[in-house]
Amino acid sequence: MRHTDKAREQLPSAAQPVSSMASRRETCGSSMPHERIHGVPRGVLFVTAGFAAEGVRSAFAPTRARLAGNKAGFRAKPAFRRRVRMSTAATDWAQVKPNEAEVFDTAPANGAGGIRIGHGYDLHRLEPGYDLILGGVKLEHDRGCCGHSDGDAVLHCVTDAVLGALSLPDIGQLFSDKDPRWKGAPSDVFVREARKRMVALGYQVSNIDVTIILERPKLSPHKAQIRKNIADLLQCALHCVNIKAKTHEKVDAVGENRAVEVHAVAILGPITATQDPAPTHVAELQLAEERVNQPHVLENLYETVCSRKGADPDSSWTAKLFAKGRSKIAQKVGEEATEVVIDAVANRSENVIKESADLLYHLSVLWADMGITPDQVFSELERREGTSGISEKASRK
Repeated sequence: MRHTDKAREQLPSAAQPVSSMASRRETCGSSMPHERIHGVPRGVLFVTAGFAAEGVRSAFAPTRARLAGNKAGFRAKPAFRRRVRMSTAATDWAQVKPNEAEVFDTAPANGAGGIRIGHGYDLHRLEPGYDLILGGVKLEHDRGCCGHSDGDAVLHCVTDAVLGALSLPDIGQLFSDKDPRWKGAPSDVFVREARKRMVALGYQVSNIDVTIILERPKLSPHKAQIRKNIADLLQCALHCVNIKAKTHEKVDAVGENRAVEVHAVAILGPITATQDPAPTHVAELQLAEERVNQPHVLENLYETVCSRKGADPDSSWTAKLFAKGRSKIAQKVGEEATEVVIDAVANRSENVIKESADLLYHLSVLWADMGITPDQVFSELERREGTSGISEKASRK
C-alpha cells in the first residue's frame, strides 16, 4: 500500500477523497446545473489536495473559533483600551503629582542617582501687544512672547531642564496652558516649583547653561541681570549659572525677529553637608566684572539706531529722521547742542543732563547715516589721551 493510501485511511470520514462526480455533488451540496465550470469539474473547485471541502473546514475549526472569540478554542484578543491622560482641570498645582501614565521612574531620592543632566528647549512667537520678558527682565521692544503665562521662554526652558534632569513631568504637564489659573502668571512660579521638587529628591544645581537665540533687541546689557535672577530663583551660587546670547543671522522665523528660541542644560548633583556655595563677595565680584565687560550704553544705543534703518517712518522717529536725510539729522544735532548751551548758561543741571542725552542720540543717528561707528570715535579719544589740548589743536593746523 502506498503511503498516501495509508494516510487516507486514517483521515476522518468527512475528509475522505471523493471518487466520483456524483459523490462530489452530494458532499459539496451542489445545486448548480453544470457539471463543469470553465472546463474544470465542479467538485475540483471545492476539493483541495484530494480532501473534501468539509475536511478542510474541520482542519481550520480552531482558527475560526479563535477569530470568533469562542471560549472552546483560543481566546479572542482583548479589545484595545485607549490610554486616558490625567485630567488637570481640578488639580491643585502646588501639590501636583506626576502622571503615572506618563512617568515611570523619577530620579532616586536623597541624591542617590549621582550626577543628573537635563535639557530644556522653548520657542515662542514674537507678536505686537505682548511684553518681552526673558529671564525675569522686561525688555523694551515693539513685540513680545506670545504665551499663556507671561511667555518668559528663558525661565520656561530652565524649568524644563531641571525637571528633565529629575525625570519629572515637563512644564506643559505641571502647568497646563489649558488651566485658566496660569493665564498671565509670572514664570518664576514654575522655576520655584521645579526647585522645590529638586530639593525634595535631594539634589542641587551644579550648573545651568542657557543659550538665548534672539535677533533683537541686543541682550548683552541684560545678561548679568538674567543670570542673577536665575541664580536667585534656584538659590544657587552665581558661578553656577551661565547665559549666552546669539542671533540667528536673519535666517528663518528667529532670524526675522518673529520668534525667540532658548536652550538650557542643567547639571544637578546630590546635596552634601560639606558643599559650600561660593561666598557672597565672590558672586558680587563676578557680577561687577560682567558689568565692566558689557558693551557701553552708547554702543547699545547705536545698534538700536542702526536697526531702525529702512523701517516704516510712521512707526519710528529714528526711521523718520533717516527718511528725511542727512541735512535734517545734522539740523537736529545743532538744535540739541544749542539746547545744552542754553541750559548750561542758565545753570539748569537737570536740563543739561536730559539735553545731553538727546544730543548723544542724534549724534548716533548722524554716525549711523554716515557709516561712522562709536569705536572709531572712542579710538580717536584714546589717541588723544595724555596729549595736551593745546598740542592737539596745534597738530591740526
